[in-house]
Amino acid sequence: MSVYTHVKKGRGLKIERRKGFTYQSLAYLFRNRNAEPFLVEAPYDEAADNSEIEQRSHDGQEFDYIISGRLKVKIDDHEFIMEAGDSVYYDATHRHGMVATGGEKCVFLAVVIKDKNGRMG
Repeated sequence: MSVYTHVKKGRGLKIERRKGFTYQSLAYLFRNRNAEPFLVEAPYDEAADNSEIEQRSHDGQEFDYIISGRLKVKIDDHEFIMEAGDSVYYDATHRHGMVATGGEKCVFLAVVIKDKNGRMG
């Protein structure tokens, strides 16, 4: 597909990006895409919620929009809590990480966007 791709609810391509999180690629059939949209489910893990957030980085930029639950996010040394309706856009080459918080899973839309050289994490 190069004009559009339509993905029905629950039909995203399940992929492994981060242990414990569930990712569904929502544009996997679209060729030469400039962004990679994912529906992500972060399970609540009390130990992870009470520990230092593991951070990593990758090429490109990222946009995250919370659909349900709460997400504790850390970008470099900045930590904050996001709730349904909140969003964040950031340079993904900076260290970042996230965990569900508040005792329940968090569902969010994550869109990874290519950098100026065409690379994306």
